[in-house]
Amino acid sequence: MLPVVFGHAGLSLFAGGFVGVDVFFVISGFLITGILLREIENGNFSLLGFYERRARRILPALFLVVFLCILAAWFTWPPMQYRGLGTATIATRLFASNILFWRNASDYFAPDVLREPLLHTWSLAVEEQFYLFFPLLLWALVGLARRHLTIVIGSLVGASFLYAVWATHYTPVAAFYLIPARIWELGMGALLALGAFPAVHRRIVAEAISGAGLIAIALAVLLLDESVRFPGAAALPPVLGATAIIWAGGDHRTLVGRSLTWQQMPLAPTIEDYRKRNAKAEAILHRLASRYDATYVSLGTTFCTPDCWIIDNATGHLLYSDDNHLSEDGSRLMVPRIFDAALESFPRDLFHRNN
Repeated sequence: MLPVVFGHAGLSLFAGGFVGVDVFFVISGFLITGILLREIENGNFSLLGFYERRARRILPALFLVVFLCILAAWFTWPPMQYRGLGTATIATRLFASNILFWRNASDYFAPDVLREPLLHTWSLAVEEQFYLFFPLLLWALVGLARRHLTIVIGSLVGASFLYAVWATHYTPVAAFYLIPARIWELGMGALLALGAFPAVHRRIVAEAISGAGLIAIALAVLLLDESVRFPGAAALPPVLGATAIIWAGGDHRTLVGRSLTWQQMPLAPTIEDYRKRNAKAEAILHRLASRYDATYVSLGTTFCTPDCWIIDNATGHLLYSDDNHLSEDGSRLMVPRIFDAALESFPRDLFHRNN
């Protein structure tokens, strides 16, 4: 997101910083699709649970930003302009601000639009609109073989890209703000999660792919500006660049990957950080199971906690599962009473999301 910040700060070197949003779309599509696929294939997918997790992660910060904008505008803006902020606030809370800015024929780079404090919520709206239908699409197609599912998603990506190329010439404002021309960017991340790209076995090849991806993103940031028709063909470098970096990092920890997950950045935990935390959590759950003569069955891990079953050896009852695990702040949800005392000794921060 730094290129976006630098670009809007007026630094000419980062005139193309707006492509940071496109990189984010790829990352989002990759992470969220991976989580959805695991839950659907394990049979514990819940659409309400998915939206509840996203609400807890997004809404507190969003409401704080909206409140601060309203508060600042109350003291600094004239009444008519303040009324416009009220309309934008409602659209933002409904995840429809991208539609509002499009209907207002608001060129993203126009000087008057840049003074809109909630302008950047358009990308959040696009993302949430995508996740209104995409989880249902994956769930509906769960019976397909992975190869066939990949073909369906790939076709959706191709159609969206072709539309984006066309729309940037004939309806550029709609192409920029609305979801049809952005689906392919999130979809590229989804294809990564689906395993559409072959594994990179040789480290030198992985380093070359990730390096090329970083160069493509950097060139887009440095060479693109507001005069370029975007998205469309011009969005290929940042989107393919982000795709390349994630793809190359799937089997190797590349130099680019290490540089982008600098260990001194406490708010950006790496996948390795999550693996270490999960290893500690699994060790605790193993001890918990053995203490109560139960069997621990590992189902894999999420970014936060192990997905597992703990089964009572005597009765065969399920004592612990992914459906009743610890909440993100370490508090108990529906864990059986037999574990109440033991869970009190769990490290409170072990299951806490740091991202």
